[in-house]
Amino acid sequence: MCRELHLMNAAVRMNEPLEKVLSEFAQRSGCEEIESFAEVFSFAKRGGGDFAGMIRTTVQKLAGRIEVEREIATILAGKKLEGRVMNVMPVLILAYLTAASGGFLDSLYKNTAGVLVMTTALAVYVAAMALSEHIMNIRI
Repeated sequence: MCRELHLMNAAVRMNEPLEKVLSEFAQRSGCEEIESFAEVFSFAKRGGGDFAGMIRTTVQKLAGRIEVEREIATILAGKKLEGRVMNVMPVLILAYLTAASGGFLDSLYKNTAGVLVMTTALAVYVAAMALSEHIMNIRI
């Protein structure tokens, strides 16, 4: 960032228009917010009027957008944690039942029907885990 500021200061000292300098910085950064700000700055400078008010409004809108993105990321992180806990719980319950009373699960693992039911349950469990990971893979 310091290098970019030095480049921008040098360009302004060489009498390059500030709109052009900001536009080039926005292209180099690839950041959508910087590109939006550079466009609004250029438009406001060309259009005249309340330049400071236009910039202030733009900054407020961009700050609001960033705040909403942060809130979404926070909520999404909580939901991802909930999903991971829900993915682990069936395994922990089976481990507890096996350790506490191993004979309780014999009807599920010691005959053909039980093995088929538990194999089907395992397939559904794995599919649900994959689906939950796919759903939670949201880009902001």
